[in-house]
Order: sequence, then C-alpha cells, then structure tokens
Amino acid sequence: MRKLYEAANALEAHMILNLLEMEGLRGRVDGEYLEGGVGELQAHPLVRVMIEEADYERGREIIVRWEAEQPATVQEPKRLGKWVWLGLGAFAGAALMALSLRPPVTTDGIDFNRDGVLEEKWSFSGAALQKVERDRNRDGKMDYASDYDRRGMIDASEQDDDFNGTLETRARYEEGSIVSSERDIDGDSFFEYKEFFEHDVLARTEILHPNTGLPRKIVYYVKLRMDYVELDTNGDGTMDTRVRYDPDGEPVSREAIAPKTS
Repeated sequence: MRKLYEAANALEAHMILNLLEMEGLRGRVDGEYLEGGVGELQAHPLVRVMIEEADYERGREIIVRWEAEQPATVQEPKRLGKWVWLGLGAFAGAALMALSLRPPVTTDGIDFNRDGVLEEKWSFSGAALQKVERDRNRDGKMDYASDYDRRGMIDASEQDDDFNGTLETRARYEEGSIVSSERDIDGDSFFEYKEFFEHDVLARTEILHPNTGLPRKIVYYVKLRMDYVELDTNGDGTMDTRVRYDPDGEPVSREAIAPKTS
C-alpha cells in the first residue's frame, strides 16, 4: 500500500479514512498507536493514511477536494451554532472512545534458524491477525508481507520475488481468495504484468504496453494450461490476432480477430 496522507493525529486520520470509504475506496491508518510515545521518537508525522496503489490518484483527488473545502482561517467559537459544536464534540468523543477501545498491536513470530532474528513475524490487534511478514531467503530482510481485514481474512499482499529489496509483486484478495496480482518486471515502477484468478485458479494473464497501459498480449488458461493467446501486433490497443495451443503448449492455429462493431 502507498502513503496517501500524513495526519496531525489519529482522529484526523480516521476522518480522512471515512471520506475514502464513503467514496468506495479501501485504506488503513498506520502509526496511530505511536502517538503515545512521541516524546521518545523522532519529530516527524506518525499517523498516516495508506491506500492501495491503484486507488492512489483517486484518493488524492478526494484529499485535494477536502482540503479546498476547509476554511482559510479558524472561525471564532461564538460564530458557530451550539448544535454545530455539539455535533463536533459528539463525533470527536465517539471517535476517541472507539480508538481507546481498540486493543494495542502486538507481535510474535518464528525464528526458524535460531539466530535471534524472526524470519516470520505476525502482528495482532488484540486477538485479530493484522499482518504477516516473512524473510523467505533468510537474508535478514522481509521479502513478503500480507495484510488482513478486521475479520482476520487476507486482504492484500506484497512480495520481493527476486530478493533485490523491492516489493515488485502485489496481490489483491476478496473473501480470502486471490482475485488479481500485478508485477513490475523491470523495476521502472510500471506494473506491466497482471494475473487474474477465478476461485484461486489462474484464468488470464495480461502483459501491458508501457506507453499506453493497454494489453499487448492476453493469455487465457483452462485448467492451468494455456488455451489461447490474443495479440495486439500493431500496438493500436486492439487485439487483432488469436493463437490457439494444444495441451502440450504447442501452437496449432493462428487467426485474425474481427474488429468489434459498435
């Protein structure tokens, strides 16, 4: 996930998160439990609103719109009606109460090689699992991380499959099942390789053109074997060629795809 907004405090962060959720976006608040230890920490923003990379631009539009609606100067209390202040107070009180009732985050894990460093680490909010991190190649760096929703079901994951320190692969889940993943193969921050799943089974792969962001190759699978491939051979953003494959993965036919008519 990507940092969208640095909040002054946990209350402001949850107000921003509520704005995002009202627009159908999913995010989370990081660092809210660090506020209590600010006297021992470096002076920098602690509370952050995080959002999925794919939703970042839309999230920024919501933030910019919200900031534009804020008054240039703080109004005097006497100019606001008592019902406005009562409503603000009730909202703030409810939010703070909700925060105070949320259990602190604890961590546990496994030191597989007994070197004193956890190769797998779990983060919990009370009894609910929030995050799992793994060091798969035992180099002291976490190269896999998965986030869990309030029900303890996996929500998203990121991983570094070439172990170069960059999490170039990320996946999205619904109801605990993977629905899509994307990968930045060449490290240019453009995720050109996308996979789509049905019932946890790979159904389609798309390879995108870096200049247009449109598919230049789509691979369709049946029972985990390649069934056929559609190609955009001239780069105009339209699939124009279909190649079919036999069960051994050998091409058996090649045909032109008729243009779609409106």
